[in-house]
Amino acid sequence: MAINFFGGLVDLSTGITANPGFENNFTLTAAEGLDLSRISNLDSNGVCGEGLALESDFTFTVGAFVTEWWSKEVYSVELPILDECYSWES
Repeated sequence: MAINFFGGLVDLSTGITANPGFENNFTLTAAEGLDLSRISNLDSNGVCGEGLALESDFTFTVGAFVTEWWSKEVYSVELPILDECYSWES
């Protein structure tokens, strides 16, 4: 909604914005070591050691604004869709 006074000198615009989105994270971890006698597994750092980690979240925010000088987030939600670890450790 916009109202113009005095040929646009006074801006009284206001509104609501909605921002949907997806946040995806893919992590691939593996570690191997070699000593003189044999190959040995090493420790991997991360949530999903020795494998593929997949994470996906749906995010949604609603914001309100009055002119260009004031804005505020009035609602926000983050919903997990996928959180899996596919390990190839034997």
